[in-house]
Amino acid sequence: MIAHSPPIPDEASGRLVTRMLWAATLLTLLVDSGFTQARDIEYPAQFAEIGPNRNYVLPLLEKALSHSERPYRLKPNTTSIREGRALRILTENSELDIVWTMTTKEREIKLRAIPIPLFKGLIGWRIPLISYSNLDLFKAANTEKSVSALRAGQVHDWPDTQILKWNHFAVESSSTYEGLFKMLASRRIDYYPRSALEVWTEFEERKHLTLAVDQHLVLQYPAAVYFFVRNDDEVLAQDLLQGLEYMIANGEFDKLFWERHGEQIRRSNFETRHRVQLVNPLLPTGTPIQRRELWFTP
Repeated sequence: MIAHSPPIPDEASGRLVTRMLWAATLLTLLVDSGFTQARDIEYPAQFAEIGPNRNYVLPLLEKALSHSERPYRLKPNTTSIREGRALRILTENSELDIVWTMTTKEREIKLRAIPIPLFKGLIGWRIPLISYSNLDLFKAANTEKSVSALRAGQVHDWPDTQILKWNHFAVESSSTYEGLFKMLASRRIDYYPRSALEVWTEFEERKHLTLAVDQHLVLQYPAAVYFFVRNDDEVLAQDLLQGLEYMIANGEFDKLFWERHGEQIRRSNFETRHRVQLVNPLLPTGTPIQRRELWFTP
């Protein structure tokens, strides 16, 4: 039997084999690492267009995830979903991957919070929206006792409703956010406390209701809006936290925050307002209050 030596590949064939081996190795690494396809992160689309979320939360979320080694793609869920239902859907592991809302003890049990206050706590700095015919309402009523006797308006399932009631404030509730503006215009409530990041836009958009932004008072309680994901979504939770921390460290977080909210903060003139400090009994014990860089201070 005659033994034949294997053919010696020419230089071009050798280069082709080398490229094929590299391609196969790279493909194996990509598959093993899960990098072959971006993960869709579904969020409630209408949340992104409400008040201070507009042009802020989605860029913040996208930038934070861009610092991850894993690829993500944001996908809007266009179904009309209210806050309470969105949280239930996320808890039930269907349709949504992320929601952002005010943190409470109950919410942090059911879902996994990413403990970075997206609005630096300003969601708890509340300026009264009032009727234009009642401009001096808080000129004299500027103590906790005098303010608590007035009728505040809130949506029935918002954490703010529980906070105000716990502090013995009179609260008239509504099933809808929009209904409260009409209640205020018809004097069924005395004021509608809105965050400093919401009140100015809401006032401008509803001038036909003859409302006004109070110039005398601010209610303040510690509060934080967080990103929430499912309890078992360890990878997304870690990537979000690391991305946000990276943005805080390199200044990207503050830059975006002040670009989007600086004008509302300046208009609020906190230094000239009488501040009524309230307790937030819903605040989880793990809230990073001690990290001063995460919170707004006037």
